[in-house]
Amino acid sequence: MENIIELLLTCKNKNLEENEIIEFENDINKFSSQARENISDENYELFLNTLGYAYRLENSAQRLYYTFNEAVSAVDIAKLTNDIDSLENYSFIYSMALNTCILDYLKKDINDDEIQEAITVYKKLEEQKSKENKKYHAYQ
Repeated sequence: MENIIELLLTCKNKNLEENEIIEFENDINKFSSQARENISDENYELFLNTLGYAYRLENSAQRLYYTFNEAVSAVDIAKLTNDIDSLENYSFIYSMALNTCILDYLKKDINDDEIQEAITVYKKLEEQKSKENKKYHAYQ
């Protein structure tokens, strides 16, 4: 595979289980390493939020399964709408998030500090949304 986008699009219309997803471990790890070298601060923040969203699920198999399917859907929609910027952003965000989910699923060395930071970023964003929703409901 040339890039993560190509890999994800080959999985469109397939319902892969966790044991099938981990077959892509080497490719995703390679894409993730490349992404980490070139990721912008903005995309890193989006990666943390995406990873934090995945970690709302308690089970590593569920995190891997749902994050992979979310990535396939997001890339497919961006490709269909010809949204080149989103495709580029997703290549960074999802390669890194999927790599972390695979490592977690396989019980390999993961960066616990990064995961905690991701959970914190996600919770902070959710709290902000909750405050905005309360304001909206107060106006009604």
